[in-house]
Amino acid sequence: ADQLESQERSGRSYQKDYLDATRPFRGKWLKNELRKRDFAASQVVLKHLFTTGDNPGELHFYQGELYRMRAHEGDMKKAIASYQKALTFEQFPPAALRSLGLLFWKSRKFEDAKDSFNDYLVVDPHAPDAEMIKSYLEELQ
Repeated sequence: ADQLESQERSGRSYQKDYLDATRPFRGKWLKNELRKRDFAASQVVLKHLFTTGDNPGELHFYQGELYRMRAHEGDMKKAIASYQKALTFEQFPPAALRSLGLLFWKSRKFEDAKDSFNDYLVVDPHAPDAEMIKSYLEELQ
């Protein structure tokens, strides 16, 4: 307690330390958060995380996942836009390309789906689902 009190008085912000320590686990935590299917609560979590500015590519991916899973009217377009936004950042989960490909396929944008799947395999050639994605590409030929 004394250490925390002295740190507080020093004026040092520990947000960066906190973000650095939690970043390796955040994707798994967000995935688990979305699995609860309480999308309003998950949106609050994402909104808070967006304010940190930390790894926005990852956050836009999970925003897209929220829209995709919630599946309200208009959410497919919002999910696609979120995945595309994720790809504009230097760091993004490769799964954003896979998810984008799946939504393009579902919306019958076959060339865009193929491009996304191919990009996914380039970015993550050893993805655990690589063979499945290759089968999707064969089906899209």
